[in-house]
Amino acid sequence: MLNTISLVAGLMILVVMAVVATYFYLTSKHQELMEEWYILRDKLRLRLDRLPLVLELFRNAVPSETALVHSVIEVKSKVWPPEKPTSDVVHKHLDLTEKLKSLFEVAAKHETLKHNLVFLSAKKDLQAINDEIEGLSEPYNERVRKLNHMMKFPLVKPLVLLFKLKKFPIFEFEP
Repeated sequence: MLNTISLVAGLMILVVMAVVATYFYLTSKHQELMEEWYILRDKLRLRLDRLPLVLELFRNAVPSETALVHSVIEVKSKVWPPEKPTSDVVHKHLDLTEKLKSLFEVAAKHETLKHNLVFLSAKKDLQAINDEIEGLSEPYNERVRKLNHMMKFPLVKPLVLLFKLKKFPIFEFEP
């Protein structure tokens, strides 16, 4: 009888220890991802800060493309400020990336912008920031995939629901 009680108590202690260890593991991984998101967010903010110069130079050189400029401004206003890593924020930034790609394609066809050193410098700066974002997003996405996959595991799922841990969105960035 005493052996049975000891065995049950030992198993309960092991279960409690496993739950506590899993909780601390999940919260530490969540915190690491939030720190990585903050680094990504700072680069996204930097890109948004540099965008007005490019848009103003583009608007002055190509007045016929005001609709494109307004669409970029509209998307830019929707993504500011990029605080938390939600799917909505990620999709809006990806939409902004597509709009910028279109803007640079149109700019490549205009001689005035091809020779405007300020525009070319600002464009190069934005492309460098986009490259940094892409470089940061790859390891971030890999860690997000691992954590999100782990959170689907049947033994972990009750803890995820109990502690209200949320999945992180994948930040697929294509400049």
